[in-house]
Amino acid sequence: MEAARARGWPAPEWLATGQAPTGEALVVQEFIDGRTPPRLDDFVVEQMIGILGLQEAVFPGATGGWGSGQPRVVFEDWDGLRDRVACSEPAQ
Repeated sequence: MEAARARGWPAPEWLATGQAPTGEALVVQEFIDGRTPPRLDDFVVEQMIGILGLQEAVFPGATGGWGSGQPRVVFEDWDGLRDRVACSEPAQ
């Protein structure tokens, strides 16, 4: 995480890491005040693309990771996630 932040990736600082009694990993992160953009417009998309480009540059050529399933969620509605997320967003 520190390497990503040092390269300009806008991520909260990890204050502590550990394992919960149930076995799951846990991370206590710095609080960053903000809000979800009210709509996904060209400005927000350009910012997201830039941020994802910074993240990708940290480990060039890497495969897998937390984002490897995203295309399946978006384009194939993998495990019904796309519809569940869409239903949770307020109408625009």
